[in-house]
Amino acid sequence: MRSWMNFSLINHGTPKRCDINIDDYRMVVTPADVLSALQSPDAVTHARTCLVQQGWRVGSSEVTGHTVYLGQAGSRQRLRVYDKGLESGGEIPAVRWELESKDEPAETLVPKLAADQWGPVIRRRLVSFVDFRDSSQAVATEAKTRDRPRLAWFQMLVDLAEKATAYLPKPPRSINDVISWVSGQVGTS
Repeated sequence: MRSWMNFSLINHGTPKRCDINIDDYRMVVTPADVLSALQSPDAVTHARTCLVQQGWRVGSSEVTGHTVYLGQAGSRQRLRVYDKGLESGGEIPAVRWELESKDEPAETLVPKLAADQWGPVIRRRLVSFVDFRDSSQAVATEAKTRDRPRLAWFQMLVDLAEKATAYLPKPPRSINDVISWVSGQVGTS
Protein backbone atom coordinates (compact mmCIF):
# COMPACT_ATOMS: atom_id res chain seq x y z
CA MET A 1 0.00 0.00 0.00
CA ARG A 2 1.16 3.50 -0.73
CA SER A 3 -0.59 6.63 0.45
CA TRP A 4 -0.46 10.01 -1.25
CA MET A 5 -2.13 13.38 -0.95
CA ASN A 6 -2.44 16.61 -2.83
CA PHE A 7 -4.26 19.76 -1.86
CA SER A 8 -4.98 23.28 -3.00
CA LEU A 9 -4.75 26.31 -0.75
CA ILE A 10 -7.11 29.19 -1.35
CA ASN A 11 -7.81 32.34 0.71
CA HIS A 12 -4.55 32.99 2.53
CA GLY A 13 -3.46 29.44 3.25
CA THR A 14 -6.83 27.91 4.18
CA PRO A 15 -7.11 24.50 2.52
CA LYS A 16 -10.30 24.32 0.46
CA ARG A 17 -9.67 20.92 -1.06
CA CYS A 18 -7.45 17.98 -0.15
CA ASP A 19 -7.40 14.72 -2.08
CA ILE A 20 -5.83 11.70 -0.42
CA ASN A 21 -5.46 8.20 -1.78
CA ILE A 22 -4.34 4.67 -1.09
CA ASP A 23 -2.91 2.61 -3.94
CA ASP A 24 -3.60 -1.09 -3.41
CA TYR A 25 -0.84 -2.87 -5.34
CA ARG A 26 -2.02 -6.24 -4.06
CA MET A 27 -5.36 -5.54 -5.78
CA VAL A 28 -7.21 -7.08 -2.84
CA VAL A 29 -10.53 -5.96 -4.30
CA THR A 30 -11.65 -4.63 -7.68
CA PRO A 31 -13.91 -1.62 -8.25
CA ALA A 32 -16.68 -4.09 -9.23
CA ASP A 33 -16.23 -5.83 -5.85
CA VAL A 34 -16.49 -2.45 -4.11
CA LEU A 35 -19.73 -1.74 -5.96
CA SER A 36 -21.16 -5.09 -4.80
CA ALA A 37 -20.13 -4.32 -1.23
CA LEU A 38 -21.74 -0.86 -1.42
CA GLN A 39 -24.98 -2.50 -2.55
CA SER A 40 -24.93 -4.86 0.44
CA PRO A 41 -25.85 -4.24 4.08
CA ASP A 42 -22.11 -4.49 4.90
CA ALA A 43 -21.49 -0.89 3.78
CA VAL A 44 -21.43 1.66 6.61
CA THR A 45 -21.51 5.25 5.37
CA HIS A 46 -23.52 8.46 5.54
CA ALA A 47 -23.28 8.86 1.75
CA ARG A 48 -26.53 8.05 -0.01
CA THR A 49 -25.59 7.87 -3.69
CA CYS A 50 -23.24 5.77 -5.75
CA LEU A 51 -22.27 6.14 -9.41
CA VAL A 52 -20.40 3.77 -11.73
CA GLN A 53 -18.51 4.94 -14.79
CA GLN A 54 -17.01 2.53 -17.30
CA GLY A 55 -15.21 3.13 -20.56
CA TRP A 56 -14.55 0.98 -23.62
CA ARG A 57 -12.40 1.34 -26.68
CA VAL A 58 -14.54 2.15 -29.71
CA GLY A 59 -14.95 -0.83 -32.02
CA SER A 60 -14.03 -3.39 -29.37
CA SER A 61 -15.09 -4.70 -25.98
CA GLU A 62 -11.76 -3.69 -24.38
CA VAL A 63 -12.45 -1.93 -21.09
CA THR A 64 -10.43 1.28 -20.72
CA GLY A 65 -11.61 2.27 -17.27
CA HIS A 66 -13.95 1.41 -14.41
CA THR A 67 -14.67 3.82 -11.55
CA VAL A 68 -17.03 3.58 -8.59
CA TYR A 69 -17.98 6.90 -6.96
CA LEU A 70 -19.49 7.09 -3.47
CA GLY A 71 -21.16 10.40 -2.70
CA GLN A 72 -22.37 13.21 -4.92
CA ALA A 73 -20.07 15.36 -7.05
CA GLY A 74 -20.82 18.51 -5.02
CA SER A 75 -20.48 16.84 -1.62
CA ARG A 76 -17.83 17.87 0.87
CA GLN A 77 -16.39 14.35 0.64
CA ARG A 78 -16.49 11.90 -2.25
CA LEU A 79 -14.73 8.58 -2.77
CA ARG A 80 -13.47 7.27 -6.10
CA VAL A 81 -12.28 3.66 -6.46
CA TYR A 82 -10.77 2.77 -9.82
CA ASP A 83 -8.25 0.59 -11.60
CA LYS A 84 -5.20 2.84 -11.76
CA GLY A 85 -3.49 0.29 -14.02
CA LEU A 86 -6.10 0.83 -16.73
CA GLU A 87 -5.97 4.61 -16.31
CA SER A 88 -2.15 4.79 -16.35
CA GLY A 89 -1.63 2.39 -19.22
CA GLY A 90 -0.12 -0.21 -16.89
CA GLU A 91 2.44 2.11 -15.24
CA ILE A 92 0.74 1.91 -11.83
CA PRO A 93 -0.72 -1.60 -11.40
CA ALA A 94 -3.01 -0.85 -8.48
CA VAL A 95 -6.57 -0.16 -7.42
CA ARG A 96 -6.72 3.45 -6.25
CA TRP A 97 -8.96 4.55 -3.37
CA GLU A 98 -9.13 8.35 -3.66
CA LEU A 99 -11.03 10.47 -1.13
CA GLU A 100 -11.74 14.04 -2.17
CA SER A 101 -12.37 16.44 0.73
CA LYS A 102 -13.56 20.03 0.36
CA ASP A 103 -14.15 22.90 2.78
CA GLU A 104 -14.34 21.85 6.45
CA PRO A 105 -13.21 18.24 5.95
CA ALA A 106 -10.14 19.55 4.04
CA GLU A 107 -9.49 22.16 6.74
CA THR A 108 -9.45 19.49 9.46
CA LEU A 109 -7.42 17.02 7.37
CA VAL A 110 -4.43 19.14 6.39
CA PRO A 111 -3.22 19.86 9.96
CA LYS A 112 -3.51 16.15 10.81
CA LEU A 113 -1.39 15.26 7.78
CA ALA A 114 1.18 17.86 8.81
CA ALA A 115 1.39 16.55 12.38
CA ASP A 116 1.29 12.77 11.84
CA GLN A 117 2.34 10.04 9.42
CA TRP A 118 0.24 10.15 6.28
CA GLY A 119 -0.63 6.45 6.07
CA PRO A 120 -2.51 6.15 9.37
CA VAL A 121 -4.20 9.55 8.91
CA ILE A 122 -5.39 8.64 5.41
CA ARG A 123 -6.68 5.22 6.50
CA ARG A 124 -8.53 6.73 9.49
CA ARG A 125 -10.18 9.34 7.27
CA LEU A 126 -11.21 6.68 4.74
CA VAL A 127 -12.77 4.57 7.52
CA SER A 128 -14.64 7.64 8.78
CA PHE A 129 -16.21 8.05 5.33
CA VAL A 130 -16.93 4.40 4.55
CA ASP A 131 -16.43 1.16 6.40
CA PHE A 132 -17.38 -2.39 5.52
CA ARG A 133 -18.63 -4.46 8.48
CA ASP A 134 -19.90 -8.04 8.29
CA SER A 135 -23.69 -7.75 8.56
CA SER A 136 -24.06 -11.52 8.91
CA GLN A 137 -22.37 -11.19 12.31
CA ALA A 138 -25.20 -9.02 13.67
CA VAL A 139 -26.54 -10.81 16.73
CA ALA A 140 -30.27 -11.21 17.30
CA THR A 141 -29.94 -8.47 19.91
CA GLU A 142 -29.01 -6.06 17.09
CA ALA A 143 -25.29 -5.60 17.72
CA LYS A 144 -23.91 -2.14 17.17
CA THR A 145 -22.25 -1.68 13.80
CA ARG A 146 -18.87 -0.86 15.34
CA ASP A 147 -18.92 -4.21 17.19
CA ARG A 148 -19.28 -6.24 13.99
CA PRO A 149 -16.01 -7.47 12.47
CA ARG A 150 -14.64 -5.55 9.53
CA LEU A 151 -14.71 -7.48 6.23
CA ALA A 152 -11.35 -9.19 5.67
CA TRP A 153 -10.54 -7.42 2.38
CA PHE A 154 -11.23 -3.98 3.86
CA GLN A 155 -9.29 -4.90 7.00
CA MET A 156 -6.27 -5.65 4.79
CA LEU A 157 -6.65 -2.24 3.11
CA VAL A 158 -6.98 -0.10 6.23
CA ASP A 159 -5.14 -2.25 8.80
CA LEU A 160 -6.49 -1.37 12.25
CA ALA A 161 -7.64 2.17 11.43
CA GLU A 162 -10.25 3.79 13.63
CA LYS A 163 -12.63 6.53 12.56
CA ALA A 164 -11.25 10.07 12.42
CA THR A 165 -13.17 13.28 12.96
CA ALA A 166 -13.84 15.14 9.70
CA TYR A 167 -15.91 17.98 11.11
CA LEU A 168 -15.25 20.39 13.94
CA PRO A 169 -17.61 20.09 16.93
CA LYS A 170 -20.53 22.50 16.82
CA PRO A 171 -20.76 24.80 19.84
CA PRO A 172 -23.97 24.43 21.85
CA ARG A 173 -26.70 26.96 21.10
CA SER A 174 -27.24 29.73 23.58
CA ILE A 175 -30.69 30.47 24.95
CA ASN A 176 -30.73 33.65 22.84
CA ASP A 177 -30.05 31.59 19.70
CA VAL A 178 -32.98 29.29 20.54
CA ILE A 179 -35.32 32.23 21.30
CA SER A 180 -34.32 33.92 18.04
CA TRP A 181 -34.92 30.71 16.07
CA VAL A 182 -38.31 30.05 17.69
CA SER A 183 -39.53 33.61 17.12
CA GLY A 184 -38.38 33.54 13.49
CA GLN A 185 -39.53 30.04 12.57
CA VAL A 186 -42.45 29.27 14.82
CA GLY A 187 -43.66 32.73 15.81
CA THR A 188 -44.83 33.58 12.29
CA SER A 189 -47.27 30.69 12.29
